[in-house]
Amino acid sequence: MSDPAAVVGAGPSAPGPPPATPEAAALCGLSPDDFHNLLLDLLPRGAAWPRIAGTVLWNFWFVPADEYALVHASDCHLQAESYPCGAVDLLPEWEATVGLPDACTVAYWPVPIAQQQQLVCAKLAARGGQSRAYFIALAAAYGFTVTITEHRPWRLGLDQLCPPQTAKNSVPQIGQCQFWWEVNVEAIGPFDPSVLECVIRRAAPAHTIVTFNYPAAAAAEEDPAHVHAPG
Repeated sequence: MSDPAAVVGAGPSAPGPPPATPEAAALCGLSPDDFHNLLLDLLPRGAAWPRIAGTVLWNFWFVPADEYALVHASDCHLQAESYPCGAVDLLPEWEATVGLPDACTVAYWPVPIAQQQQLVCAKLAARGGQSRAYFIALAAAYGFTVTITEHRPWRLGLDQLCPPQTAKNSVPQIGQCQFWWEVNVEAIGPFDPSVLECVIRRAAPAHTIVTFNYPAAAAAEEDPAHVHAPG
């Protein structure tokens, strides 16, 4: 699979500042000296309008140049804040837009700003889907590395595909295996695993049952009934 954001959706994919573009570089970063030179270039031509450094006319145009530079910097900052994955001042507005904190994250709220940006980014990027690639990408948006195992239904003579009984408490009853799939967590991200489980179950098709398997080190710290809890 390629970039997870390409599968989750066309939205932003990672927290941080907006991607650098030639347009932004050309429009932002102008200094008071740049505006001072611009204002001098706009003056009429003639002996009454000299461009001699140190004169009253020369020094006067530093006053509006300083103000223009401040306004310009504010506009560029607002442009950066319009990128949700890197917003700081407008982060509360972005969170309100996507409905954060939600049922999956409210128990851990507030989280550090970088994680808030990641959650905003993940909520905006998730467009919906039912494929393995979609749920793998959805987990990746929250910082988890997972694989998906889909269980084929039990049939007479093919019980190795989905046995009717097993030691796992979470395995569905016979006849339901066609709706059972597992999320195998290979790397736990910055959020509590319960956030991943909530997000996956919220997006899972309603008729399916999803269970979770964690790395041995993490599973040893978890209650086994919780680790393999049915969806």
